[in-house]
Formats: sequence, structure tokens, C-alpha cells
Amino acid sequence: FASAEKKVAKRLYSLEEMKQNGVDAAQFLNPQDSTLDLLKTVIVGVVALGGAVFILAAKPGPGVVLFMTLLGLTVLFFDQVINRGFGELLLLDSLGRLVSKEYPQRV
Repeated sequence: FASAEKKVAKRLYSLEEMKQNGVDAAQFLNPQDSTLDLLKTVIVGVVALGGAVFILAAKPGPGVVLFMTLLGLTVLFFDQVINRGFGELLLLDSLGRLVSKEYPQRV
């Protein structure tokens, strides 16, 4: 159905035109947040530290260490390939909601 409104053609504005019109272009960008990146870094660090403590405390053989490493990498690989990383995303999102007060409000 046709409307009686007059249609105005859209056009792209340059950054200079936006500044002249008093528009802050940074407001159109996605907000910068490092919550999930920080959580991912912490999780990797905790897993590495936990693996090192396990190796030093339990003194497993090289076969056990190799098996557990390959098992962990296989699980991560299949999550990325089959689930397109949804398992990792679910874990990070859940932890982000628990740790950060601002994260749930933005998501």
C-alpha cells in the first residue's frame, strides 16, 4: 500500500558533515567491552595452572598427559566445528552474567 508520505532519498554522510551537524559518530559504534575476553583469558590461565598442578601433584605418565591434552583439544575442536563454538559462548556468557554487573544490562 502506498503512503502519502514524501520519501527522502537516503545518502551517506561524511564524518566532516556529521561533525558540522553536531553528531557524535562514536555513538553509532558498538560499545567496547572486554568482559568476555578477560574471562576467556582467565579460564585459559586457570586450566593451564590446573594442568600444571595436576602434573606436579599426581605425577602421571606421559601417556596420560598426552591423552588428557588430546581429549581436551578434541572437545574444543568439536565444539567449534559442530556447535560453531556455542558451548564456549554459553560458558563465557553465563560467567559474564555472574561476574559483571554491566554485562547483563547491555546484552
